Amino acid sequence: MSNLNKNGFTSKDIEKQAVNKVRSLCIHKKLEENIESNDKTVSFDGTIELYKRGEKTKKDLENIIHIQVKGTNNQKIYNSKNKVSFYLEKCHLENYKLENGVLFLLGVSNKTGEIVKIFYADLHVDKINCLLEEEKYKNKK
Repeated sequence: MSNLNKNGFTSKDIEKQAVNKVRSLCIHKKLEENIESNDKTVSFDGTIELYKRGEKTKKDLENIIHIQVKGTNNQKIYNSKNKVSFYLEKCHLENYKLENGVLFLLGVSNKTGEIVKIFYADLHVDKINCLLEEEKYKNKK
């Protein structure tokens, strides 16, 4: 039996909605998203390809950005105007580091379950190293 929140959504539902919101934001001539819904990969949900021009050809590929998408209905995060925090397991940070970082995206739903905010963090290797030095990650495996 799935755990429904008070609005009738499971955490899986909210995460799927967050993925769909990110996909819709990637509809752009210079972006191509490759994001799996209900993804079972270790630490990544997919990639976003960035192109120099709108042609989306191999020779115009500028960068491939690994992404992780999470969803939440936490109302404290929803009511936040700027900075939010979201705990990540140490093993995910270490996996992000192996791929030279990740664009972490957090979709936040309102009381009706609609994803209305997307927060992001560019977790590049230097940032990940700083996070891993924080007390909450020390002595964890």
